[in-house]
Amino acid sequence: MARKTLLALTALVVTGAYADNTSYDVNAGCSNDQLLRWYDEDIGLFLYPNGAYYFWQAGVMITAVASLAALDSGVKSRTAGMWQNTYLKGGQPSHGVIQLDSTGRKIVVPKGSANTVPGKFRKREQGFLASHYDDEGWWGLAWQDVYDLTGVQDYLTESIAIWQDMNAGWGNLNCGGLPWFKGEAKTDNPLAIPNELYFAISAGLANRVPSSQKQTYLSAAQTIWTWFQKVGFVNSQGLVNDAVNGNTCVNDNNQPTWTYNQGVVIGGLADLYIATGDSSYLTSASVIANATMAHLVDSNGILADSCDLSHNCSGDNLQFKGVFARNLQKLYHSQPYPAYKAFLEKNAQSIWQNDLAVESGDCFNGADWGGPYVLGSATASSQSSALQCLVAALYVSQN
Repeated sequence: MARKTLLALTALVVTGAYADNTSYDVNAGCSNDQLLRWYDEDIGLFLYPNGAYYFWQAGVMITAVASLAALDSGVKSRTAGMWQNTYLKGGQPSHGVIQLDSTGRKIVVPKGSANTVPGKFRKREQGFLASHYDDEGWWGLAWQDVYDLTGVQDYLTESIAIWQDMNAGWGNLNCGGLPWFKGEAKTDNPLAIPNELYFAISAGLANRVPSSQKQTYLSAAQTIWTWFQKVGFVNSQGLVNDAVNGNTCVNDNNQPTWTYNQGVVIGGLADLYIATGDSSYLTSASVIANATMAHLVDSNGILADSCDLSHNCSGDNLQFKGVFARNLQKLYHSQPYPAYKAFLEKNAQSIWQNDLAVESGDCFNGADWGGPYVLGSATASSQSSALQCLVAALYVSQN
């Protein structure tokens, strides 16, 4: 089970504490070890420092661990019980409110039994579906990664179920596209991230289902990408804005350009290229990737969101950069440009030089990859984001 798995990983930490910044395998292993210390076997999810659980972020965390397990047979063996534990427990609707019993043990109280508990402790999700399409979308991608690692059909079926829920919401805005949340007003601005996730899940499924089923997902991915281009999500710099104007249904370039917006779409384009052999998808992905490496960086060329530049990233922001790194790795698989390799390795080295604290042999990674690390700032979110970059650097260093 997962908790025993965490104990088995501790041998990596001692080595990791003394590794140099180019020992990507050891460094990723050490970062992964600490991430797994925040995994709660009882609920099948990762925990915030205050004891609340992550939901959509946990899907990204699962992807991070699975990505390392795909490259490291030891990690794959030690985390083998985690996937089924998360599948069985992490999405259970009976997970209502996390409380402590009289002995200090965590228990899960069903919904409606503890209305005085703050809302942040309440699980709204039914299975791995959610009230917000983007929240469930991260799990749609995560279960594809776990399927690739294990070959267990249940995990691919879970991704398909999430796709079906997202597909049912497609076109429910006046501007077209997928809403951010279910029941959203038709006049609202279309957001990039739910549509990017639906796109990436569609393209990913097209490469994983039997050939007799492929066209359903391929057609969906191509339809989404055509719409994405029509409304102009990609601006003149080559970057994806967070939303388009709901009145004009075009991108007026007034919304942020978060790193994860760039990452999800290049990952989807990389998968769409594999599904079709059409190199125009790689060309589009490279425009976005190159723009990100040129514009969404700090003065030293290290990947940075706007909040990193002011050293105040928090909440969801902590997860963003790792999503880009993970998907640049996917793009490198089909388009192995030296610039992608150099960028990922440079960022991984900066994480180890500037955004690392070793406490009692444990490795902690903070929010700002360019540093400095703020003591005590590491969370499962910042840790998993850094891990995705370390794993990406490991991959490109071997390929």
